[in-house]
Amino acid sequence: MLVVVTGAGGFIGRAIVEALTRESHEVTASDRPGVDLSHIQSARAVEADLLDAGACERLLEGQDAIVHSAGLFDLSAARDALVAANATTVERVTAACEETGVRRLVHLSSVAVYGRPESVPCPTSAALRPRHPYEETKAAGDRIARDAMDRLDVTVLRPTVVYGPGSRYGFAPFIAALYLPLAAGQERVWGVRKASKYHAVHVEDVSRAVAFALAEPKTIGGVYNLADDSPADIMTALETICVELGMSVDRRPNVPGRVMSPLAEAIALWAPEKRLQAANREIDRRWRRLAEELDFSPILTPKLDRDWLYYFAADHVYDNRDLVELGFFYRHPDLQRGIPSTLAWYIDAGWLPKPDAVREWARARRQSRPERKRGLGARIVRAASARLQRA
Repeated sequence: MLVVVTGAGGFIGRAIVEALTRESHEVTASDRPGVDLSHIQSARAVEADLLDAGACERLLEGQDAIVHSAGLFDLSAARDALVAANATTVERVTAACEETGVRRLVHLSSVAVYGRPESVPCPTSAALRPRHPYEETKAAGDRIARDAMDRLDVTVLRPTVVYGPGSRYGFAPFIAALYLPLAAGQERVWGVRKASKYHAVHVEDVSRAVAFALAEPKTIGGVYNLADDSPADIMTALETICVELGMSVDRRPNVPGRVMSPLAEAIALWAPEKRLQAANREIDRRWRRLAEELDFSPILTPKLDRDWLYYFAADHVYDNRDLVELGFFYRHPDLQRGIPSTLAWYIDAGWLPKPDAVREWARARRQSRPERKRGLGARIVRAASARLQRA
């Protein structure tokens, strides 16, 4: 099958291109002008501005199907940018499909369309209740794709938080953040006894689900959540990462969920963007200095992540049975088995240092500068907090 994949320069799009080429599809990998597609080796790489109707039609000429994975995942982005990336491009793609006779469309949406689920596990039949511009624009694109089902052979996939080798978002800065206390000589981090539950999905399973949808006619006209088989709480993710780093988590602080959830949501939605940016610039500066001393690439900069805080604010668990009942299965059924290989990839790729190297560096630093009572991690946290408090 001749298949176009949009957003091929991104984390998920790249994985989809690789999965489809393994299934012997002839893939055209596309992204907007200026995006680096030099890594695409197994497919034809084509730049195309999806906001340009003519460019969209030229991209689809002679193709059998299109996988639309392009979009913008950023809670802090301007509404106009979100509308263009998450809704207008879907309009252009569906119109181009009709114009060129390409009937098959697999649209990558998101569980963000549900907003905060009213009940969990959240089924695909749940009402869409988006609460901020990112969710609203993803829901708009989702509706456009579903509205085209009477004219095109459409499948809508709604993945939850996607992680895996190559990811720079979601869990990635969360993993990197745990290196800060380690660099400060701290082997234990604080947690809470009870935390919100969430669902994740490995990027390999997202790309496999796309390939499955293209191969299975029964998925046409359907909407499917993509989430692994075992939801967990945030503290389980923290403990899983800490085990791989040789650290531990102390859950003794018994902070009620009725306090933590509104606090996380308030920061995610209402913290002034300028203050978040200023705090993150300070974190970035110090992270780059650490990367220079330990000789790793500072790609996974820890940050005060608005997206992650918003997700932390409530239970986000989704019903994944619809696609499974058609024969799909998850190779990475839970986060506890997916995180170790992801962290190993980051280290092998030079995006993160080996934990023992950080320990040795921290030990040498303490010995050479015994008069300093606060470590790097503590100073970063204190500097970031001070900037936020001035909001």
